[in-house]
Amino acid sequence: RRRRVRRRRVRRRRVRRRRARRHHRRVRRSHSRRASWVTMSGNRMCTGHKRYVGKTSLGACRARCKRTHGCKFVSYGYGRNARKCYLVTRACGRLSRPTTFRTYRLATLGRAGWYGVKTNYKCATGQRYIGRRSLHSCFSTCQRTRGCHSVSWGYRAHAHCFITFRGSCKRFRRARGYATYRRFCGRRCRYLKAKAARLRALGVRRAWLRRLRQRRALARRLHLTRVRMARLAASRRRMQAFLRRRRAAIAAARRRAALRARRR
Repeated sequence: RRRRVRRRRVRRRRVRRRRARRHHRRVRRSHSRRASWVTMSGNRMCTGHKRYVGKTSLGACRARCKRTHGCKFVSYGYGRNARKCYLVTRACGRLSRPTTFRTYRLATLGRAGWYGVKTNYKCATGQRYIGRRSLHSCFSTCQRTRGCHSVSWGYRAHAHCFITFRGSCKRFRRARGYATYRRFCGRRCRYLKAKAARLRALGVRRAWLRRLRQRRALARRLHLTRVRMARLAASRRRMQAFLRRRRAAIAAARRRAALRARRR
C-alpha cells in the first residue's frame, strides 16, 4: 500500500512539473516577440474577467501582466483609484462607463508592434480617413497599406480611424477622444525594409540599364543616320561631278562643231 501511495505522489509531481514547463514555454512564446502597450481608453476599463493585483506603478503593473499567461489587457487607476492595477486574463469585453481607469492593451501584431505617441492629439497633416473600425482593424489596415507609419484612432469619437504616411505627420493638433500610435518594426520589418531597398536598387539598376540601352539604340540610329547621310552626300558629290563632266563634254562638242562650221 505504501508503495502505491509513493508511486501516486511521484506521478503527481511529474505531472505538476510538466504543466509548469508547458506554462513557462507558453509565457516565453507569448512574450518573446517585441511588444508594446497601446492605450485603448483613457477613462474606461474592461468589463471582462479581471484580477486585482494591488497598488503598484504602471511599469510594474505591465510587467506583471507580461509575466502572467493569457494577460493582454491592463486597467490602471488614477485620481481616487490611483495606482490600482487590474489584470485582464481573458477577453476584455465591452468597455465600462467613464471611470478613473485607463485601459492598455499588449500589442504584438506579428513581428510589428505599436506604441502610443500622444493622447487627445492627432496628426494635423497628411491623414487619410479609413472609416469606423476597431483599433486592431485600424492597425491591420495600416500594416497592409504601403508607406503607412502612424495611426490616429478615436476611442471616444465613434472609433474613427485615420492613417498617416511616413514623413507626412509634421505636427499634431489637439483632438479630444483621439489617440495617436506609431509603428515600430522588429526583425520581419527590418527584413522587409532591406528587401525593399534591394528591390529599389534592382529597379534603379534596371532603369539605368534601360536608359543605357535607349542611349545605345539612339547612338546606333544616329550612327546609321550619319552613315546614310555620308552615303547620300558622297552620291550627291559623285552626281555633281558627273554633271560637271557632262556639261564640260557638251560644251567641248559645241565648240568643235562651231570651229568646223567656220572652216567650211
